[in-house]
Amino acid sequence: MKKDLHCKYSILDKDVCSEHKVGRINICSSVILHNHDGYEIILFLGGKDVSYFVESDGKVLERGDLIFISPFAFHGLKLIDVSSYERAVIHIRPPYLQSLSDKNIDLSLCFHKMPAKRLNVIHLNEPEIQHFVSIADALEKTISTRSYGHTILEKAYLSELMVMANQCAETFHTQLYSNIMPSVVKKTFEFVDEHITSDITVESLAVHFHHNSDYLSRAFKATTGLSLKHYITAKKIALAQQYLCQGTPP
Repeated sequence: MKKDLHCKYSILDKDVCSEHKVGRINICSSVILHNHDGYEIILFLGGKDVSYFVESDGKVLERGDLIFISPFAFHGLKLIDVSSYERAVIHIRPPYLQSLSDKNIDLSLCFHKMPAKRLNVIHLNEPEIQHFVSIADALEKTISTRSYGHTILEKAYLSELMVMANQCAETFHTQLYSNIMPSVVKKTFEFVDEHITSDITVESLAVHFHHNSDYLSRAFKATTGLSLKHYITAKKIALAQQYLCQGTPP
């Protein structure tokens, strides 16, 4: 998968990818929203003033925040100190995760705790953090070494990780947090999502919200790193991708 977050669309090139990273990111202090065609789990382990956004929602992260991101949802982060940003990241292709589930256990349930376009986050305590990281690190090592039995171990570690994630999500009581997304930008996200199949323009949004179109565009780009016009197009492309993945003919 292309790692540069300035790329707005990413296609997963592996069934599963596990990375425990510190720093190693090329991004400025502004948010760069992007999406991809698979599931993503991010466990925030450390960093100063790191904020995460999933479309209309945003939160300042705390160590132990576990974020579940659904396919095609636009998301991104804002941080100042790149060097201290530590996280464990898992990417999974949907058919692969489905193959690990059975008729009684759906391992994708944790991604549906919140609507796909909302910030879906739970919080792990320190023992849970250590347990999650140990499994994720073992998964990463198995994928990278490709030693004897790696395909079986890969499925075993991922299954264990997803069972743990779902158990934590099931028992976690949703906590209120301060949504740091500016109000006008939040409303813009929500309007575009609700009317994505209509002919949306920056001008029509400005009329709807009783704002100057230049002001609306500047506010959106300052918060997301994307022009509003580009985002509307990107959302339509993402919807088309979803339909194609579901088997809808072009």
